[in-house]
Amino acid sequence: MDGSIFATTQIIPRESLLRGMARGAHIILGRSDPGLRQVATALGITIHEYEGNHELMLLRAPAIVEGVIRH
Repeated sequence: MDGSIFATTQIIPRESLLRGMARGAHIILGRSDPGLRQVATALGITIHEYEGNHELMLLRAPAIVEGVIRH
């Protein structure tokens, strides 16, 4: 909910982090927040969200389950 990425340390992808990406780069993630979308647009980075893509979520399910079982 705070815009952070799941990691061992909190990472919030904001302008300082995205500035290192090339103009025209792509970010592929489940869901972005308005702050990330605004910064990406300003820097010429395209965001692709897949949370609403039911078919893709079904394809990802085995990898998600595997990760849960291993953890």
